[in-house]
Formats: sequence, C-alpha cells, structure tokens
Amino acid sequence: SPGVGRREGGATAAVPIAVAPRPELEGVGHSLHEVRTDTATRALIRALADDAGVALTALVARLFSMVVLHQGHGGGSALTISGSAYGKPRTKPIEALDGDVRRRLADRRAAWAASEQSPISGVDGFPHGEKMALLAEVVALSLDLREERTTSVRKAARAEAVEIAALCQADVALHWTPDEAFLSAHPKAKLLDM
Repeated sequence: SPGVGRREGGATAAVPIAVAPRPELEGVGHSLHEVRTDTATRALIRALADDAGVALTALVARLFSMVVLHQGHGGGSALTISGSAYGKPRTKPIEALDGDVRRRLADRRAAWAASEQSPISGVDGFPHGEKMALLAEVVALSLDLREERTTSVRKAARAEAVEIAALCQADVALHWTPDEAFLSAHPKAKLLDM
C-alpha cells in the first residue's frame, strides 16, 4: 500500500512502498520472534557491509525519503540514519555477522586516531574504494529490523529489508549457520519444521 509524502506547499502525494511477505507468527512467541528478527538484522548488516553500491542506494533513498518526501521520521524505516549503531543491550555481537563489521570499524577508528586528523579530512584523504567500503559499513550498522513482540511487526522496515537483501544478494549461509543461542530459542516443534 502506498505511503503519504508531503510536497512543497503542503499537498500530499502517494509514495509507493515495497511489499514484504507476511511474517510467520503461528506458534511463535515474542521471545522467539525477537531472536529471529535480531538475527535477521545482523545477517543483513553483514551482507550490506559487503556491498558499497547497495549501501549507497539505501542511504540516498533514506535521505530522499526524509528530506524530500518528508516521511520516515517516526522510526518505521529499516535504516536508522540518525547516527546510531544497531545493538541490543547486554547482547554480544554475532561474531561472523555484525561482529565482523564492528571489527572493521574498530580498525578504522584506531587508524583514524593514529592519523590525528579530523573525521572530514581523514575520510577526504581515503581513496574512493576505501570511502565506499566505509560507507557500506556505517550504513549497514545503522540497520535495525528487530521486533520485540509478534504484535509489533514493522511492515515498512520489513519491505525495505526485502529490497536491500535482494539488491545485495544477501545469503546468511555464507557467513553463519544457526548456533546454539539461536536454536535454543525455538520450541521443539519449530526445530523439527526447520
């Protein structure tokens, strides 16, 4: 269904929104739903961090939505472009997914600190490919697809995630297989279904 954006002068216009498949909620409690959406966020973070072109598309689209279409300021988007990194309190990163991206950024932070440059002059001095890699990593780490409850499905964020995942050909199996923490959140019936 279309969203609504504001035009100059206050008139509204329908803005098409991508469609995501309905989430599987039958037999899924809030805790399992949160584990699944948290892991999906971390997996897409890794895929997007490895594709600077898609990160650039996602960032420009997000800024276009906010600045030109005047929509997405209420937190419904998959990208949280407001300067915050995805994280769940008291939860460690999944090493092969968002942990890898966090390590890359920690290395960049250490190199920047050693350079004694401002962030702008430091980034300006990067070769184009390094700027694009940094762009991909910071855009990726701004993703947030987690839903704490089965009653708080974020349709717009899910739809954006579907588009982003398709563009960067996200495949969580390239970097991660379900671990004990993920599997233990599933009831036996769900494990058998999987």
